[in-house]
Amino acid sequence: MSNETPVLGPLFMDRDSPLGNSEDVDLRRALHVKVKNKSSEPILVSIVNPPPSVSATAINAYAEALSVASSVLTTVVTFTVPVATVFTLGRVEASGDNIAKFWVYSDATIIAQRRTYFGGDLNTNFEFESSQGPAPSFPAGTVMSLKTEHNRPMAGDFDGRIQGFLTPI
Repeated sequence: MSNETPVLGPLFMDRDSPLGNSEDVDLRRALHVKVKNKSSEPILVSIVNPPPSVSATAINAYAEALSVASSVLTTVVTFTVPVATVFTLGRVEASGDNIAKFWVYSDATIIAQRRTYFGGDLNTNFEFESSQGPAPSFPAGTVMSLKTEHNRPMAGDFDGRIQGFLTPI
């Protein structure tokens, strides 16, 4: 593989060209796509942490914390990894009415932090899947949580979502 820096940009679909669907020999659905680029530019493809296995279950845990008082550390959403599974964390979304700090916890350990600010979005995302390495995995019994704290004088509403995959062990 070359050491060229990838060129990032939008991917457009040619709607005049039929793409089609099919099934492979294991009866998994496949979507056929056509990617074009200038002949002098390579087409780099990164496969970013696909589901760990066919038996993986997608997790999409959502919750809200309403009327959160100023300067109070508040849990917005939690997810407990069930018995006999491993949880692969893909993404955590956070949003609220006020500027705030957000933390992602694995049990009592902070694993990531973000801030929202005036003049910017009042929502943020934590991306754990990347081409830089595998997404972190957590054993059964681990409590994943998103917590927030804000310092505005009025109460605020916050919401969050924890996403990933459960794999049986």
